[in-house]
Amino acid sequence: MPQGSRVDGGPRLAHDSNVRSMDISAFLNQWEYEPGKLLVRQFTGDDGLEKIQLRVDLGILQMNRDGRPDGKSPYDTHSYFDYLREQLEEGLMEAVEFSLDDSH
Repeated sequence: MPQGSRVDGGPRLAHDSNVRSMDISAFLNQWEYEPGKLLVRQFTGDDGLEKIQLRVDLGILQMNRDGRPDGKSPYDTHSYFDYLREQLEEGLMEAVEFSLDDSH
């Protein structure tokens, strides 16, 4: 399989010449998973933002410490919820009434 390709047909990942390998095996080998123990570390990422890494049985989860974990800003807002609230406040969409019950 060519470097940077994906099995599931998703977008091809660009190969960064500053990165030696896309293989994270070395990271996983240096930080063993311990069942029943919470393994978390915090650090400053290459982008200058604080990150949190969580070691789980099948790998490592990495999230931004502040804001959305993935660092995205949908429609230039803090969250998709904030975007929808702005749309309501600006009269660009109508509120829809709904309720939740235990019928199903």
